[in-house]
Amino acid sequence: MIDKNTNNFNRPEKKILHRAYCGLSKLLLQFNLDFDGFCKSLRETYVFEAYKTSHTVTRTSLKVSIDRRIVSAILNNKEQYQRPSSILTILNRIEVLAFQNDMIINKLGANSVESIIFEVAYGATTINSVINELVALDCIEDLGKEIRFIANQINNTTEDYRALQQFSNHLNQYINTFINNLNDKQHDKKNHQSHVYSTKIPAKAYLELQRETGELLSATHDKLKTLYSSYEQQVPEGTYKEMGVSLNQFNLNSTE
Repeated sequence: MIDKNTNNFNRPEKKILHRAYCGLSKLLLQFNLDFDGFCKSLRETYVFEAYKTSHTVTRTSLKVSIDRRIVSAILNNKEQYQRPSSILTILNRIEVLAFQNDMIINKLGANSVESIIFEVAYGATTINSVINELVALDCIEDLGKEIRFIANQINNTTEDYRALQQFSNHLNQYINTFINNLNDKQHDKKNHQSHVYSTKIPAKAYLELQRETGELLSATHDKLKTLYSSYEQQVPEGTYKEMGVSLNQFNLNSTE
């Protein structure tokens, strides 16, 4: 629910969802995902999901609290404006200039990192911040008064996208299970959903418990794989609806 006075989530909801926000924030940082693009894509999907039950632009707009013109544009598949990533734009410009100068660029002066920042993000950041971030991303090497371009590595690799796809599938499956169980009043139609965790285990036992838990989950995985295979027919992938089980271990510290 939106607080009419602050236009922010009410405090109880913000606190309750804090760990979900932390998890998504870690995901964005791990894969260097553009925040604005992520929010725009989420907004588009949110509108389409709301429209499935609201059926009209006006009711959908009211439900999601988004301007009717934006809702209409999204439903008509009109491309939404996305603010370019400053760091990615700067890196792309550095790459072009580097290839013209044997991969070495001055930090200051004409045709430098400073001049690129001045054109791309004047007043929004500093040269030290940009250089430190790009060094941390292994995109450049700091040579003092100059930088050496290494690679444009902000874009994710094929393996990264494969991992993101697996995460996306798992999150969707988990949420579907959660909502199904929340809405279905008939116990026999609920999917199995349970959690086992403890805050009473000393640190000295972590490694052994981790090992034993992993072995148990691996054995369970093998049994489930055999069970599901026994019900499969010789048909192409995707012929029937997806069903299955997800098994995960986790370790959280006290602050998480």
